[in-house]
Amino acid sequence: GGDSWTSYSAIDLMFEDWGTIGPPPPTIETQDATNIKSNEAMLHTKVLDDQGKTLSVRHNYGKTTGYGENTPWQEGKHTNDLISQKITGLDPETEHHFRGEAIFED
Repeated sequence: GGDSWTSYSAIDLMFEDWGTIGPPPPTIETQDATNIKSNEAMLHTKVLDDQGKTLSVRHNYGKTTGYGENTPWQEGKHTNDLISQKITGLDPETEHHFRGEAIFED
């Protein structure tokens, strides 16, 4: 007798782990700078929604929208907190850009 073959067609399933979907990011609002002088300014960012978590907030600033400089992190921030940070050493009569940045502490 001859050999007997049974053929099975199988569909291979591959699963990739794309990670867990985490909470949405915090919502902040960068506000207008105040106390603008030739070489300094006060930057402001308000926390609109902390997503129920504690935040650290700081400002990025520089001569371009690439920023390049950061203020120190301000920890323990929550919804409705206003973060104000003074920056100094700016070049007079030069346009500067800034934005707020927030991260979850835990």
